[in-house]
Amino acid sequence: MRSDKVAVKIVGILLFLAFSFTGSLSFGSALSEVREIIATGEYVMGDGETMSVSEERARMNASRKAAEEAGAFVRSYSKVLNMVLEEDVVEIIANHAMKITVLSKKRELVGDAVRFTVKIKAEISNADIDANLKRAAEERQAVADYQQLKDEFDRQSRLLNALKKQLAAAPAEQKKEVLDKIGENETQFRAILFLEEGLRRLSSMDNSGADTALTKAIELNPKLALAYAARAEARLWYADTDNLLEDVNRAISLEKANARYYAVRARIISFKRCSKQNPDGCKEVIADIKKAKSLDPENPAYPTMLGTLYTSLNKYDLAAKEYDRAVEMFSTGMLPLEAVNSYNARADFTLNAAGQDYLQKALNDLDKAVAIITGPLYMTAESNKFARLFAVDPQTKQEDAFRIFEDIFGFDFMKMSEIEKKEFSDRCEKAQKHHKNVGLVYWKRAQIYYEAGDVAAAEKDRKRACELNAYGESICDAGGMIIARDACTPRGAFLPFPSNDGLAAYQFFMHGRRLFARNKYAEAIVQFSRALELDRSIVQAYIMRGMAYGFDSPPSLDMTIADFSAAIELDPANVQALYERGRAYWARANNKAWKRDIQGAMQDRIAAGEDFTTTIKLPYTLYTGSALSMRAKVFETQNQLELASRDYEAAAREDGSPQWFLDAVRVLERAGKNGEAMKILDEYLTALRKELAEKGEAGDAFLSKKIAEAEARERKLSRPNQKIDDENNRAVQLEKVF
Repeated sequence: MRSDKVAVKIVGILLFLAFSFTGSLSFGSALSEVREIIATGEYVMGDGETMSVSEERARMNASRKAAEEAGAFVRSYSKVLNMVLEEDVVEIIANHAMKITVLSKKRELVGDAVRFTVKIKAEISNADIDANLKRAAEERQAVADYQQLKDEFDRQSRLLNALKKQLAAAPAEQKKEVLDKIGENETQFRAILFLEEGLRRLSSMDNSGADTALTKAIELNPKLALAYAARAEARLWYADTDNLLEDVNRAISLEKANARYYAVRARIISFKRCSKQNPDGCKEVIADIKKAKSLDPENPAYPTMLGTLYTSLNKYDLAAKEYDRAVEMFSTGMLPLEAVNSYNARADFTLNAAGQDYLQKALNDLDKAVAIITGPLYMTAESNKFARLFAVDPQTKQEDAFRIFEDIFGFDFMKMSEIEKKEFSDRCEKAQKHHKNVGLVYWKRAQIYYEAGDVAAAEKDRKRACELNAYGESICDAGGMIIARDACTPRGAFLPFPSNDGLAAYQFFMHGRRLFARNKYAEAIVQFSRALELDRSIVQAYIMRGMAYGFDSPPSLDMTIADFSAAIELDPANVQALYERGRAYWARANNKAWKRDIQGAMQDRIAAGEDFTTTIKLPYTLYTGSALSMRAKVFETQNQLELASRDYEAAAREDGSPQWFLDAVRVLERAGKNGEAMKILDEYLTALRKELAEKGEAGDAFLSKKIAEAEARERKLSRPNQKIDDENNRAVQLEKVF
């Protein structure tokens, strides 16, 4: 697939070499400084304690020793970057940057007790420090969460030591009471371990896995306020259950002075009951954000959050003041990305407000963001080395590539060991993500330059963004999501405007896009129409206006189809217009069927199927899987069940979404093909079980439920006559009774 080719290009020539040759000589710290720390932790198990928890305590003691030495490495590395880090930031970076391997575990009798000894190897490199420096900058709350966890571990440790002393001195009749308290302490320790796991999963967007781990933490210790708040946050993004507010209110009742909990509650209420139609709900959100601001006045996240809310309510003056506060906070010594995010947010606000000189004001903020993100605090000396590496032409000859590599990094590539090559590969991948973040800021500024009519400046920023995306045809974010397809190909170049009317048309179009993104469809239609009055060749204006007609209240599907058709007339292979017109035909067919216009509904379904088929036949697109699933629905209405099943299967495999397998199973059941349905169900279960196995100890309640449901369905399919047998059994039982 095309995405695979892009991925190969991104890796570049030197990563290709890294897995193509072998070497034997170590290059030491010439590439990157890697510190290896050997640490040993001990723990003596007392009465009432379990072996598994005691061994875990020994491992934690070893990790803490390693973290102390790793902290010294973090401090020295940060000084090279001219950074002065607070001690709690050093500590969290050291702990999170270490890669720990357990070397040995030992148990031995010490008198009447058992002593556990765990030996570990902790590795920490400047690349790992870089990654966690960024995380500490982007997720200020992560530092506070870590400190809270550490404080809880320390509190439990002090309590356990006190209980051990109490047990030694207690008379026989009181020992059971003390032993019970020691057992309770162990339970709380295990709860904190699950809490730590849940927060880690939440940070990596594994919301379902976070839910499972946090639920276990709460079951073990119902007084863990942070677990309740984090679980509410996890569920907000994937389950949206009714007890979200119950969870976060419980957290607040346990810890009334925690700013994060009020922010979480504000997000929940904003989703559930804050809108122009329900201003009272918005008042609750504003009150909670202001409470968070009062509890953590140095955190720019809260004024940014409030500015976003005010913007959505069209209270632009209030929003501007909040964004100004967020940007001003940078002077208090916070890490770079916090300021960059604030400048980006204020630029977005300025563009949305579309006031006087809005383009120039947005550019002023993005200029500041570029200055920070390209400065030495973010683009370190090593980052710049990788920038030189990524600038190498992928067609460079092999011998020249070796020379360039040695010139950049100062050592001979051919003398690297396989382990060193793998380490370099990992560092190169991290540098890619680092540079993509920088590239996105350039790309954003390029778009605003172009909208302002400065084509030369826009092209300069576009090219820089593409350089930082390392050979990709598309501009992607650090996670690999495509932000702008073909931006780094000749098709992506910013072309001069043919006239002042052309520039004005583009500005109307961009204003319409931003209104559309904020669900202001009627206002967006006005802007798109103004753009098309000045320039009838803007294909995307027809597409966006067509979508706005479809989303408006009430929707105008006739106008939607007319606009998509106009776009297709200008660009017959426009996959978005084809797919969206197919969806509009499908929606209009359902409306006609509801009004009993059977002939009209059938014609629209046929037209929808034709558009979906054309979409599927085009070269690789993001719409292929969705078009397959939509065409399957058309086949279903035409009672072509086998064709529908094939499309659902193809959609599941194309997009890697197992859910569409269930649609294939449902259709095959309708067709009476239970054997084929079971084969598809097996494939669905295999995909789910593999995903669950990758989740680790904490598991995933949502996936487990899906697997159980599928297994039950599989049993039902394997026994199609079970219902008849059950009815016969019930008849026999009734005969016995009467």
